[in-house]
Amino acid sequence: MSKARTSIAFIALAAGLAAVASTGASAQEWRRGEYEYFKGPHKFGPHCEYRIGARGSAPVKFFGGAHEVRKAELRSIGDWEFEAGRLFGPQYARWDLAADKRVHCDAKGLEFVCTAIAHPCRPH
Repeated sequence: MSKARTSIAFIALAAGLAAVASTGASAQEWRRGEYEYFKGPHKFGPHCEYRIGARGSAPVKFFGGAHEVRKAELRSIGDWEFEAGRLFGPQYARWDLAADKRVHCDAKGLEFVCTAIAHPCRPH
């Protein structure tokens, strides 16, 4: 094998390894959140269920931090909708119909972590 072919093969191998490494990072970024369940009485009527909470996160970036906070908020709400639908059915999986909605975000280490908590409700 000539030096040119060896160099090209080495560059292709390095590019392949870099692609695999970056794919693993983005897969980690999309992991499902953690859930909390607050099984107790509530005042929201027969169309609502017990309160659930979901956490979502996004990495901290030095520039564009507000965008990353919003990404973490949307992930926590998306995880909340996923879990509400899994527990109670698709008619409960809408954040806009939920009662007593709260979203709280904190910076923890190198990521923003948001928690979405609400009572899932179905349409009347």
